[in-house]
Amino acid sequence: MCGRYEFNVEDRLLAHFYSRIDPTEAIQTGTVFPGEQVLVLGLNRNGQVRSTAMRWGFDGVGNDSRLLINARSETIMEKPTFAESFHNRRCLFPMSQFYEWSPAPNKEKYLFGANDPLFVAGCYQMKETPYGFQAQAVILTRFANAVVGPVHHRMPVIIQPNDIRQWLDDFQFARDYLVVDHAPELMTSKVPTQ
Repeated sequence: MCGRYEFNVEDRLLAHFYSRIDPTEAIQTGTVFPGEQVLVLGLNRNGQVRSTAMRWGFDGVGNDSRLLINARSETIMEKPTFAESFHNRRCLFPMSQFYEWSPAPNKEKYLFGANDPLFVAGCYQMKETPYGFQAQAVILTRFANAVVGPVHHRMPVIIQPNDIRQWLDDFQFARDYLVVDHAPELMTSKVPTQ
């Protein structure tokens, strides 16, 4: 599960994406929480990669009002809540680092990142609300690799920078991409308790 991440606008590339957002959008920077307006990357009608604002999380389904913030990559094409979005509307969450917590009772917090920003796989839906349509996005997760595994059994699906356009544009490529861990060499640090 990925339940929190960092979006540091002091990073030159993330600042570039951030500068391309409509200034009226209240994009969360620094530590990002579920339910907030976040910066994501998608394709415009001309097939160009663009920055846009979306809420992190799908509305709950049926009587379950909990925000759905992650989708399991192993079953995404079988789940009615996510399958159509994954097929037609993939996106990316650019981020500096992501957090995971070790299991109870300790629940220790760890930060994972690399030398460069991470591009985390996602998909989105357009949800009709009383105020118009709202873009809502979820992060795709996978079984953890050897770096994240000692802390948590799940981690985000990470897309390599050279694969961004194909991930966004080519369903077959995206589906096949989920089978292998493409994460860069991740570094980890334990976050001190306050």
